[in-house]
Amino acid sequence: MKISKEFILIIFLSLLPLLSIFTTIDLPHTHDGAVHLSRMAAYFKTLADGNILPRWAGDLNYGYGLPLFNFIYHTPYLVSSIFLALGISLVATFKLVISISFVLAGIFMYLFAKEFFKNYKTAFLVAVFYQFAPFRLVELLIRGSYGELYTYTFLPLVLFGLSKFFAEKRVKWLTLTAVSSMLLILSHNSISLMFFGVIALFILIFAPNNKARFLGFLALGGGLLASSYYWLPALAEHRYT
Repeated sequence: MKISKEFILIIFLSLLPLLSIFTTIDLPHTHDGAVHLSRMAAYFKTLADGNILPRWAGDLNYGYGLPLFNFIYHTPYLVSSIFLALGISLVATFKLVISISFVLAGIFMYLFAKEFFKNYKTAFLVAVFYQFAPFRLVELLIRGSYGELYTYTFLPLVLFGLSKFFAEKRVKWLTLTAVSSMLLILSHNSISLMFFGVIALFILIFAPNNKARFLGFLALGGGLLASSYYWLPALAEHRYT
């Protein structure tokens, strides 16, 4: 695959807003950052205890525990567990996890826009506007919204997979769509629900024929099915909270 100068520039520009959080060893001052440190530790601990699909955060709620991961997103905590397993501190892990989500969001949006518009410069502009939309920077640097950041990472990847499938009709792009849809759902429940509406409209409007339209929705269904271990118990047990 040819790597264009626009692709490299998107990565470079995406790193610029992240410089401020790495100029200090302290936790970035965000609305939710401190909350996520304890959740990261609880998620990693329950994974280390052998619970492959974590549901119970045993050390939270003053040591009484609570079924936090039955209802809250998993993707950012799965990513953070990799760094914690390598012995990286909670604060450094938080910085790395939000940084990865932001940089990948720029890369995936560039790939989608290039496939959709068939133009490197247009794709570059789309990715720049996506990355530097004020709301995106607020979520990254002010809110520190762990899960929502990852929904903006996987939305363009879903659209990229669909665009490639509509153009090439290859199974691997349907697989990418299904996997990225699953990760989108696991990133944030309510935001992913809204984005699924956007994706459904994309399929209805841009699928070249009914067969491609059906297979596109089938890939989304595969993502729903793969993530059902998370959202089915949450729906079934929400009345107990």
